[in-house]
Amino acid sequence: MKPGIYTTYFKQEEIPFVYCTSRREATKILGTIIKKYPTDWVFGFDTETAPKERYLKYMEAGLSPHLNRIRLIQIYTGKGVVVFDMFKLNEDKDIRPGDVSIFKSFFETYRFVAHYAVFDLKQLYALGIKDVNVDCSMLMLQNLVHAKQATDAGVRYSLAHTTQGLFNIRVSKANQAHHWEIPELTYEQVEYAALDAIYVKKIYDKLLPVLKKRNLYKYYLLCKELQHVVAEIEYEGVRLTKKLHIKHVDKWVEDLYKAKKKLMKLTKLKKITNHTIGKYLEQNLDKEYLDIWPRTDTGKLKTDAQVFSEFGHLDVVAPFSKFKELKKLTTSFGMNLLKYINPETKRIHPSYKICGARTGRWSCSRPNFQQMPRLEAIRKSFRPRKGNVFVSCDYSMIELRVIAELSKDKNMLKAFKKGKDLHTVTAAAISHVSQKNVTKQQRQVAKCCNYGFIYGLGYTGLILQAKKNFGIDLAMDEAKEIKDSFGDAYFGVATWQAAQANYASRHKQIRTPYGKLRRLASDNCYGAAMNTPVQGGAAECIFLSLLSLKNMRNGLPFKIISCVHDEIMLECPKHHSEEAASILEDAMIKGYKTLFPKGVTTGLVEAKIGKSWAEVH
Repeated sequence: MKPGIYTTYFKQEEIPFVYCTSRREATKILGTIIKKYPTDWVFGFDTETAPKERYLKYMEAGLSPHLNRIRLIQIYTGKGVVVFDMFKLNEDKDIRPGDVSIFKSFFETYRFVAHYAVFDLKQLYALGIKDVNVDCSMLMLQNLVHAKQATDAGVRYSLAHTTQGLFNIRVSKANQAHHWEIPELTYEQVEYAALDAIYVKKIYDKLLPVLKKRNLYKYYLLCKELQHVVAEIEYEGVRLTKKLHIKHVDKWVEDLYKAKKKLMKLTKLKKITNHTIGKYLEQNLDKEYLDIWPRTDTGKLKTDAQVFSEFGHLDVVAPFSKFKELKKLTTSFGMNLLKYINPETKRIHPSYKICGARTGRWSCSRPNFQQMPRLEAIRKSFRPRKGNVFVSCDYSMIELRVIAELSKDKNMLKAFKKGKDLHTVTAAAISHVSQKNVTKQQRQVAKCCNYGFIYGLGYTGLILQAKKNFGIDLAMDEAKEIKDSFGDAYFGVATWQAAQANYASRHKQIRTPYGKLRRLASDNCYGAAMNTPVQGGAAECIFLSLLSLKNMRNGLPFKIISCVHDEIMLECPKHHSEEAASILEDAMIKGYKTLFPKGVTTGLVEAKIGKSWAEVH
């Protein structure tokens, strides 16, 4: 396609777009834009990427800023679109930071909106452009959907689906598979790219007033700022020591083989499949457990590792539980983990999704670091590059602290303020003994109570949790007495929970401490009323900590490389580790105090320094 001015359409609106292939022309166009528009102007923004030549056959290349190059940068001003062909602007076809000086000041001066902006931020990171004020139309939509609908059923968040849903404009799927690496682009390719920048700005203009009207803008702004941290975490990645990991995997495979043989001998099953396991359990489980065992939509017993872990205390289930645990370990976190090692960086770059969970937590995939087993063998394999160390810090009992702050429970807050072990305090209260006389078993039961009752755990649930986690048998009357004693000890918590459940049942919605709004299904009000503010509040403490950390660097050369639940991990040169650890602790305390200005911070955090993830966890 030849450079020049062309026309496209948004519904009935005629919009001109320029295909720019000259560096001189690009400089002229950007100069005109800078003179014409104020610095608070919001431009529609998108990029198209092409794999580097040596990674053309690598399936994930288009998604990785380490394996691809920006082919097009599209900017929609509100009047027209400029499509910059970066291959044409750079004769060597391999963009480097020095090549984009004409774009750097532009991107670091104005405001932009992109769809799934984390992707575009990472592409700009690769060019040395990092200080970009960018909104995300996908995050805007997710916040609104979570507030309006109880589930994501029927909702897809891609730019094409969003455009169709909001404007009834169908985007051809054929256009999404363009080969952006070809020397000469077609008219259809360039027009498709131009329209993406238009769509994203139109979506932004439509959703922004709704966010503000529904009192969701404050939380959305938190999500917006988090994009930069997520982009950094994904861009930096974590180093996995391949040889050490393979050594551990070989051992897991051997253990799995032995577990399967043992299981077949014990059960007399000739094949171990989900079907044969389900059939065996139907025949051998006691009726009381069959009645409460989770089932599929077709009525069959569920046989995933999560279900087996919940019932692993049963003699009939224990062998299956061990087998399933080993199978998940070898399949999800064995050799499969190696395929995520980036061929350019030799590191794993997981994908984190802000608004990934309705409680407010983010989700993780490719691979899911948040489901990474706590096995020392796995975490030993994650090591920093030579000369560096890991610095890690997590919150102590963060969810219990959050419910204490939200409910203003005097006894729970008092225990935290004095630096006492809350499980021991709870054990003394529910067992009616002094704290110095609490036994190990009493503390274990108290731990089940603390982490169960804050989410509305019932008597049966307490019995199952005590048996599953600690092998402790509780009778129903014991469980009832324990729950009553817990309510008496933490009356503020019990009162807050009742108020939350009542509000949720009446309004079918609940908010997190920072303001995320979640629509609730009628059959999920009770649990979600307690779960969402607590889990959401814990996540918000971490999010605010990450933003504080980003602003407290003071030029220190550390990278934020991982954030799993309530743990933040940095990588930095060894001689800067003590300073980085101090900054990390301060940032996490500041994040907590931002959410709870009068919050108790005694014993809240303690950073660790080590040569592997296992050493700092």
